[in-house]
Amino acid sequence: FSTAKIQDNFSNGSAFHYRSKLLPLVLEFRSSDDSASFPNESYEAIILVREEWDGILLDAIFTEPDDQTIWFYHRFIVTWARRTIAAVGDGADADVTEEFEELLYDMVDSIQELIDVEKEDNIEVNTQDRHESKGAKCKWAYLGMHLVLTTLLGFKSKEVGDNKTELCERAKECLEELMIIDPDRRERYQILESELT
Repeated sequence: FSTAKIQDNFSNGSAFHYRSKLLPLVLEFRSSDDSASFPNESYEAIILVREEWDGILLDAIFTEPDDQTIWFYHRFIVTWARRTIAAVGDGADADVTEEFEELLYDMVDSIQELIDVEKEDNIEVNTQDRHESKGAKCKWAYLGMHLVLTTLLGFKSKEVGDNKTELCERAKECLEELMIIDPDRRERYQILESELT
């Protein structure tokens, strides 16, 4: 039901809200199924998030990149999956963490592609005149990118460790761009930037 409503209108906040309440129940149902082919709840959560990302969110962010409803749901699925993995604690399977990191890196690539496309579309706009009220569609993409990058920075795997400096720099670049696009929240972005160091 919610999938059909979202595909009819990506701005349907009620359908996304319903979906955010339904997702944990789907996880509980799948995890309780004795014939489940997934080893644990964390892994199943990552599978669900991957399905949401590939099945709904990718189309939505490229169709309506300036629609905050989509990005709120994106924030929900990333933080929900992170909490689900954290609930397992140090007992989290390395494969689960690796799978989640891979999904996050896929998100980074897709969101970067969106940002690049949006920049190409707005190339004629002066770089210092990109206030959110003037159609700067990338605001939400930069916020989504920052969320994914900081989530990656929270992992202690070798791949993240090797890329930590680059991830931190990219997160700072997002915040610097947001300070230009959304100057009303400049102080918030400066605080977030100070937390990266």
